Amino acid sequence: MTTMVVGTCCRCQTERPAETRKRANVHGRILHYPYKVFTKNISRILHWTIFSKPSLMLTAASPLKRLRPNIMSAVLTAQSLFPSSDETPSLQKLVQALNNAPVVSSCADVPEGKKKIGTHSGTFHCDEALGCAMLQLHPDWSGSAVVRSRDASELAKCDIVIDVGAVYDHESRRYDHHQRSFDGILGRGFSTKLSACGLVYKHYGQEVIAALYPEHSADVDLFYDKLYSGFVEHVDAIDNGIEVADGPLKYSVSTTLSSRVGSLNPRWNQKSSPEDSNERFRYAMLTTGRELLGKLHNMVSSWFPARSIVVDAVEKRKTVHPSGKVVLLDGYCPWGGHIHEVEKALNVDVPIEYVLYPDSSGKWRIQCVPVEPGSFQSRRKLPDPWCGVRDEALSELTGIDGCIFVHAAGFIGGTQTKEGILELAEKAVAFE
Repeated sequence: MTTMVVGTCCRCQTERPAETRKRANVHGRILHYPYKVFTKNISRILHWTIFSKPSLMLTAASPLKRLRPNIMSAVLTAQSLFPSSDETPSLQKLVQALNNAPVVSSCADVPEGKKKIGTHSGTFHCDEALGCAMLQLHPDWSGSAVVRSRDASELAKCDIVIDVGAVYDHESRRYDHHQRSFDGILGRGFSTKLSACGLVYKHYGQEVIAALYPEHSADVDLFYDKLYSGFVEHVDAIDNGIEVADGPLKYSVSTTLSSRVGSLNPRWNQKSSPEDSNERFRYAMLTTGRELLGKLHNMVSSWFPARSIVVDAVEKRKTVHPSGKVVLLDGYCPWGGHIHEVEKALNVDVPIEYVLYPDSSGKWRIQCVPVEPGSFQSRRKLPDPWCGVRDEALSELTGIDGCIFVHAAGFIGGTQTKEGILELAEKAVAFE
């Protein structure tokens, strides 16, 4: 182990000599690390713990739990060390809001003058955690107390109530979806029954997006629809017990946001108090809020800039192949999130089958357009005789120099040159 330099203990501020040991249980609480060494590594530990294994923060044996008073600011320190640090401004808004937001079981514990967000006590779920996180990101509700109770008299004192109360009434700011008569949907082409987060998103989502990205005020509606279909809708569906597909499922997905939030609850055989449950709910708001911010940030910084590139390529498609079935991109961009929408917007009559683009090494790819966004089924896969064939064998089979591969599933292939990929696309379109 590397010898540590002389430094100041991060807890007691006393000078400590150099040590070859990784730790010294002098206090029995926080270990004696030289201060500089501690601060360099703790942010990395916190980043991994909070964003990858948040449940570790909640175990009684975890020494990190003792850092609770300063945990939120430590998250931001950790975030700034990573490549996605351009997310920090929006993450900071969430962290500051959660720092200022008491999570309590009674309105009597809320400081005077603070607005109160009501939700149910007991086992929490992703929908109300995400709904509360969204409200914390809203300018009118940032830093509001969260009151977790099923007592109707307590909830009546709250300024807004979500996921409890059996009432959906926007005028009185009551947003529950459990009543038998409820059949609310977002509309705008979406038909999934809403949960608590969907109701919050329906009435406050556009304002949250506009507050986070004021420079994109003209594009809020576009982001609003995309964030719902790409993030919020699946939380609504899971909470309402709507299967992702008809018929038997071929496999289960056990790492959804909903399942990760569920794991933050105490185990069935673990003792817990209302105070402990409320702190766990705070971490659930952090977990869901950060994921929402990450999705939105990716849309604004990556997905949206690609749209104009795809539009331009689709408009020029017949200069690539007279059938209009092939699109050529001069550089890679996330085209899959746009191609279907752009086809509709431009009234494309012949569906696009293949997209050509250079990869990061300068070689070229041909990729099949899926039947719908996110599907593994292609509109038209590459010819069966090519599938799973590579290099010289593929060049000999196709008659095209410089072939690299065609995937065994036939959804993607590659060549050394642009000329080669254009020829491969031409033969794929003509293949019977």
